[in-house]
Formats: sequence, C-alpha cells, structure tokens
Amino acid sequence: MVPIDENSTENGGRKSHFVIDSQRALQCCTDAQAATPAGDYRQAEQYLLQALLARPSSMLAYHLLSELFAKEGRSDEASLCRKGVLPTSVLDQMPASQYHGRVVGPSASVQVERQSMYPVERVILPVPGELEVAGQQVAAPKSALFKQKEIVSRECFVDRIEGAQFWHDAQHTVVVDANGVEVIEHSNADRDLIMSMMSRHKPLTIPGRVFLIGARGAHNFYHWMVDIVPKLAVLQQAGFTFSSDDKFIVPYAKAEFCREMVAHFGIDPKQLLETEKLQPYLCVNELIVPLMENKMGLTMGPWLPELMKQQFISPVSESGIGRRLFIIRDPLNSDGRQIKNQSEVVKALQLRGFECIQPEKYSVVEQAQLFSEASVIVAAHGAALSHVMFCKPGATVVELYANHIAPCFWAISALCELDYYHLYCGDAGDQYSHGTAAGRSGVLTVELEVLDALLVKAGVD
Repeated sequence: MVPIDENSTENGGRKSHFVIDSQRALQCCTDAQAATPAGDYRQAEQYLLQALLARPSSMLAYHLLSELFAKEGRSDEASLCRKGVLPTSVLDQMPASQYHGRVVGPSASVQVERQSMYPVERVILPVPGELEVAGQQVAAPKSALFKQKEIVSRECFVDRIEGAQFWHDAQHTVVVDANGVEVIEHSNADRDLIMSMMSRHKPLTIPGRVFLIGARGAHNFYHWMVDIVPKLAVLQQAGFTFSSDDKFIVPYAKAEFCREMVAHFGIDPKQLLETEKLQPYLCVNELIVPLMENKMGLTMGPWLPELMKQQFISPVSESGIGRRLFIIRDPLNSDGRQIKNQSEVVKALQLRGFECIQPEKYSVVEQAQLFSEASVIVAAHGAALSHVMFCKPGATVVELYANHIAPCFWAISALCELDYYHLYCGDAGDQYSHGTAAGRSGVLTVELEVLDALLVKAGVD
C-alpha cells in the first residue's frame, strides 16, 4: 500500500489543502527510472504512484508507468496510462477514498444553470493533398490520423454553478456542484484519481465570480489559441461582461502571449490564477465554465474560427492582398522541429514570391492579420499554424513534417474551406513515431524539387 503523502492530513486528522510538489514528483520519477533497470518493478511502481500523489498532472509518471507495465506484459494497463488514466489495479493501491459523489445527467443537478451556445455540426474532411513520388523518394507514412472522414463537433454551452468545488490542473478537471453531484460533462482525464485526491483534502476558497477557462496543453500557444481564448469569446457571446473582480482559472499562463491574449478581452493578467502554482482544488461561490472540446481539431465546431476572426481581424483587412508566407521558427522555441536546409528552402520560396515570417516577432493580433492576408502558407508542423483559422476561404496551406504530425491543421483547414497539403520531410530510414518526444523533435529535410512539384500541384505557380 502506498503511504498517504504528508500533505493530506493535519494534526488531529483534519484535511489540509493540497499543495503541488513538482520537485518531489520529479525525484520520484527519477528513483523509478533507477529501479527499473535492476528489475525492481514493484518498487518502481510505488515511486511512480508517489509521484502522482505529489503532482497528479505529472504525465512523466503516467508515461513511465506505461513503459513499466509494457515490460511486464500488462498491455491493457500500459495503454490506459499512455492516455493519462490509472487502471483500477493501480488505483486500488492508492490511499482509500472517502468520496462518494454521484455521477448523474445534467438535468438532475439543480445548481447548474446551462446556456446553450452552439449545436453539434458535421463537416466533411477532404482527403489531404500530397505528392506521390516513385523511386527513392521517402513517401509520407499512411498515418491513421488522415483516415477520418468528417468532423463532428461537440455541443458548446456555458454552465453557471453556485457553491461549486472543482479540481483543475494541467491534465485533469473535475467539477462538483453544491449538492456534491459531479457535473460529468466537465470531467476529463483521470477522474477517479482526482476524486480520491479531493476526498483527502479540503478546497481553497476563492471569493467572487470565477471563470474556469483552462485546458490541457496550456503551456502551448496552439492550445491557448484554440482551447482557451475562444472560451472568452464564447463567454462574451453568452452576455458576460468581465469585471476587475473576476478571476480566471488556468493551469499555466507563463508566456507573454497568454497575457497579451487576455488583455485583448479587457482582462488584467493579474486576474489569471494558475492552479499549477496556486492550488488545483478550489471552492467558489459562483463558477462559470464553458464547455468546448476540440480534440486536435477533430471535434471543433466551424463557429470557432469565425468567432476568432471577429475578435482578432479588423474589417479593413477583408480585401486581402494575396501574400505568400513561409513560416520559420526561432531555434530556441522550435521544440526541435528545425528545417535542416532552411536557408535553401528560403531562397527557393523567395523566387516564388514568398515572404519569410517569424511569428513570435509580431503581436498575436499582427500574426492573425498576416495570415488573413495570405493566399499561401508553407510551414513546418507547429503551433504557429494555429493562425490558419484566420485565412480566407480558398487559401492554400502546405504543412511540412518529419516524424510527428497531428490532424489539427488539416481539420482547421477543412473548417475554414482552405486547400490543405502535407509533405513528409523525414530522412530515409527514419521511423514515424507520432506522439513520442523523439518524434515531436525530429529534424526536417525538405527536398526542394519535391516541394516545388507539390506547389505546382497545389496551383501555386
């Protein structure tokens, strides 16, 4: 049995507030990695459970558990951990939970006032454009990511909950109303683990009106642009006027773009409460929480890009000037996805009238404006392509990638009626490894003749 962490109780058994201990979680993961090669799998597992008790949002702990279970032949449990969910066999080793919240339908919780905003919609996903090359050319892996036939959006609504308690960190969200009923629509990731954590701690009370706008991946520009900031636009559409007394809950708001984006809505960045720094388990008098679900674009509603255009594009830009943009990355912020022969690519594209743009040198509004004026975008897979939502219908998007790609920009292109093409730029002999750290950081090598042929196919003369 894993011992209860020292933060869970005070003298006399009274529950304490939970405090995230990232250093302890990292040390436990390090200890687990040291125990695994020696074959001490049981001890390694115990270390990793301790890591999750110290920081439930530690995806490193989940991934190490997944690798550990795979070594032991526990494939089903390994698969769950890869998704950030502990299997029942592991939960049974955690400290006993006293939480008995009820999981019910939305109408049974009288403390929830729901305002519907956007209905479920279906959008056909066209087959992405690619170049079939015979001979020695490395062909794009036939990823399952491009086999989906349509986007089915999730209904979007805004809930108002009085006397709510909720847990929100970088990976998990659980919302409970004043009657102790879980508002199941807002729960995600490892809810059983979080229920256990909530049972052994008391929430920190936050006065006033609180908006829960955070999302997983909040350290990343893409997730701010498509998962967090649109919630502010939806809230305004729902009739909410933000005041200086309101608080806005997110896991992280580290980067300058986070502050810039909320300021765009008249919110002082000091009103952002980062749960990974503060505490993830909170109690509020009035909680406002919009429901949006994008799943890398594949459940995004077509209303979202339109709403974002209304927020960030000035009407004067509607005429557009047909710019051709090649998006380059700052090596310090590229997450390893650099184009090895970038200078050669720059020269080749400049001959076709392309401008080289480094987005981080512009404000978010300026970036949106640039994309809205573009007729062609060429870029390596990365968060900067979030801005294709600002492109006008008919624009062409060419996404370059090596050993990692996600379907988000293909999906957004479909929602915005853009012509989407992709080009595999991995080296011969590379293994496609979507979702792994090594895959995400792979270097791209662009074959100029192949890129040129793809642009011709896309009608870019």
